[in-house]
Amino acid sequence: MRYAFCLYALAIFPLCEVKKRQYLTKTFIDFINKNQSSWRAGKFFLENVTSGNFVHLHPQLVLKVVDEVRVKDCNLEDLHIPDSFDARKEWPHCADVIGNIKDQGSCNSCWAFSSTGVMTDRLCIQSEGEVKFQFSPQDILNCCENCSTGCVRGGFWSRGWRYWTESGIVSGGDYDSYQVSNEESEYYLETKSPCIKSCNNPHYNISYAEDKHFGSDYYQVKPAEECIQAEIMGNGPVEAVFDLHEDFSYYKDGVYTYTIGGLVSLHSVKIVGWGVENGNPYWLAVNSWGCMWGKLKGFFKIRRGVNECGIEQHVLAGIARLEAKTEAPQSSAEAKTEEPQSSATSSSSPWLLVALVSAGIVIAVTAIALFVKKKNMESVINYFRMKS
Repeated sequence: MRYAFCLYALAIFPLCEVKKRQYLTKTFIDFINKNQSSWRAGKFFLENVTSGNFVHLHPQLVLKVVDEVRVKDCNLEDLHIPDSFDARKEWPHCADVIGNIKDQGSCNSCWAFSSTGVMTDRLCIQSEGEVKFQFSPQDILNCCENCSTGCVRGGFWSRGWRYWTESGIVSGGDYDSYQVSNEESEYYLETKSPCIKSCNNPHYNISYAEDKHFGSDYYQVKPAEECIQAEIMGNGPVEAVFDLHEDFSYYKDGVYTYTIGGLVSLHSVKIVGWGVENGNPYWLAVNSWGCMWGKLKGFFKIRRGVNECGIEQHVLAGIARLEAKTEAPQSSAEAKTEEPQSSATSSSSPWLLVALVSAGIVIAVTAIALFVKKKNMESVINYFRMKS
């Protein structure tokens, strides 16, 4: 097992004339844009958002990467990997599910949002669009006893997946929030909230136990570019963890590469495809900071094929458990109507067989008699012809 302890650190500015700076400032944005051309930086938060607000989104994080998670075999034989791929286009019946942007608010729960996002996508894909069940990040946060300690210190990377396969996860909707606020979200407390097994929607009449949907398997994808691509092409989006630096919060568009700034924490996202932009290969990923973040409205591109910020090192995925489809039971009236007919048919079958055999015998005897009679008539006629 490997424990990754990621502490928030102040940014260090090599070659920068500004010795002191404020977080989320135009000075820092300009510095990023002047020192690289792969991506553009910008500010997508309210003017009154302070550094403390953003740091609260990523406090000290303890992310446990469990090495004993099974690594899935990677078979690339006869597999053609295209230059670009988008899961929304590959499975259009699930495009609205795959492209749904979440907002984790002020809760350090990216691992719960990205994992349940992948689970939701894959269940939709496996059911060919018939099941659009939105797995609840809150269920993992509050009801999985050993997945996390709440919103402050993050969570254990693979335990949400294990919880999915062993205990199941209920459904959950989106919160009415799309940007970082100066106030802590009422839905996410610093301490771990109790597990509530009742729905706040009075019209949803399915119990907590009945609402559970399960996974049948989960695994780690081999840390190689083509293996990750093969997994996405075959089964859908995957969860990936990477090193989150301060400059990433400014991402506007383009292909992100680490430029400058301190390490904030580890961050978990959902990868849904890949492509090439201006000669730069990238992964297309979904963040959990709402649709107001970045010019791509919650999506971002990060350099592919070089394990940028560790994005290709720890990738998880799983297979949903599809419920077996059963035919609707017959009503009692239908059963009563059909039962006499079935009984009569069953009881008359032997007698019908006897009647058919008897009829066959009669026909055969009659045919023989007619044949004999014909032969006798021919003999009589020949006799009289000989006499004459």
